[in-house]
Amino acid sequence: MNTGNNEKRIPNKKKKSSGNNVSLIKVAGLTVLLLLLILAAAFFLNNKMPSATVSNEDNTDIFYSINSDNLKDMLPFSDGVALLGASSLRYLDASGNEIVTNTHSFSNPAIEINGKTAILYDRGGYSLRIENNTSEYRNLTFNSVITTATIGNKGNYAYVLNSDSGYQSHLYVYTLNGKKQFEWGSASDYIIDAALSDNGKYAAVSLMGIEGAQYFSKVILFKFNSSEPVYTVELRDTTVYEIDFVGSKKLSVYSDTGVYVINNKGEFTAVQAYSASEMSYSSVYYNGLACTLISRYSNEKEPVLTVFNKRGKQIYTHSFSEQITGVYCAKSYVCVIADNVLEILNTEGTVIGRILLNEAGVDAVIAGRRVFVLTSSGVHSFAVNTNNTLSDSIIELQPEAENTTEKQTEADTTAEKQTEAESTTQASLGAVG
Repeated sequence: MNTGNNEKRIPNKKKKSSGNNVSLIKVAGLTVLLLLLILAAAFFLNNKMPSATVSNEDNTDIFYSINSDNLKDMLPFSDGVALLGASSLRYLDASGNEIVTNTHSFSNPAIEINGKTAILYDRGGYSLRIENNTSEYRNLTFNSVITTATIGNKGNYAYVLNSDSGYQSHLYVYTLNGKKQFEWGSASDYIIDAALSDNGKYAAVSLMGIEGAQYFSKVILFKFNSSEPVYTVELRDTTVYEIDFVGSKKLSVYSDTGVYVINNKGEFTAVQAYSASEMSYSSVYYNGLACTLISRYSNEKEPVLTVFNKRGKQIYTHSFSEQITGVYCAKSYVCVIADNVLEILNTEGTVIGRILLNEAGVDAVIAGRRVFVLTSSGVHSFAVNTNNTLSDSIIELQPEAENTTEKQTEADTTAEKQTEAESTTQASLGAVG
């Protein structure tokens, strides 16, 4: 999984038709296509948002002045926010006060955060850094370039190196204190994304490759104490750009053709289908909600938001009558941006907050009970009022009441544990060895 909980703009990708007689030119073309798809995947895995500068103005609304074009990423960190710039990583508390600024020299910085642990790496470069509770914890430099990296719930971390030790893609998993847990390499395919399970015992990867005249994606699950995969699932003419653990051996898969769930046997089920031209945005929050925004028949003025719970089950859809410019999922909320209007929906699809901004919103995150909104002028903060009423600069996030969705989630968890205990078979439907 990508534990950095970022909105991703999905580029349109057309399916590639196949034939029995393939010329060398066509094979070369497919190779170029694969490389382009990999670059496209890297683009939305590394938000091309926009180094930040501290504002000295005493302004309760815009508390941090930023050139949004230079900000690479904005992620929740504890009850505050982390701002990744071209040369620094700044941590802010819930009130917008700067906790610390850590400089870096990465050419193409990317970051994932889980709890209070961050993995900062140079995508396409040779270095990465682990930061724990805002302090630099470990610095690593390699002889091969880094493709992607992620951080797990147990503090363990994974990274993928390209053209390393005889492999096209080489996955490594380590504990926070630097003990190697697992490694695996692919001789021909490219790892696009990696995820670590909550219990710290499994890793999953999504790969892209070419066979004959077709490109494909694979999703592979590994257990750290076994040299053989638990299962391998292949999806033809599909680009898998993100995977997320929704159980100990169960995965949600987000692609340009739909959203899938793979159970602990390697059987996959489509929970949402769409075309690449219809996909506008998706957002996945670690151990929380996930969503897609689909413009049916490519009509961006009538988009449909589909929200999934932390077990990968669809819980509601919400239609809009205007163009949406961004979506962001949190543990219990979904934030939707339409130009200068920001709405927040709860787990039942009810709009519980609406903010009118003075300028267009670029991105938003929810940390704790505060909403951080990025615009061209800086980061705005909206918090829960003490008397639970709304004002121009405060948005109220109502506590979630127990509902059928949470009860169903508990039932899903119980059923999954029973299934895992009874299961002794390998992947069947859609699996390949």
